[in-house]
Amino acid sequence: MQNIINLKTYNKMDMEFTKNPGNLIFIGFMFIGIAVGMLFNVVAAATLIGMGAGFVARAIIVSKQYVGKENK
Repeated sequence: MQNIINLKTYNKMDMEFTKNPGNLIFIGFMFIGIAVGMLFNVVAAATLIGMGAGFVARAIIVSKQYVGKENK
């Protein structure tokens, strides 16, 4: 019974995580950074650059979502 409750909690957490597209964009940028780093043999640096770009993109998306809510 405890496992069923935990699965429901995880499903709710997954839905909350994927509800905000900024979270998925951050992960996408991170993986793009990893892939580019593997191509040029600088994985650590490219991953950090991808994460930085992902944070900026996520901030832009989240700020646009909040601005839209203030006007309603």
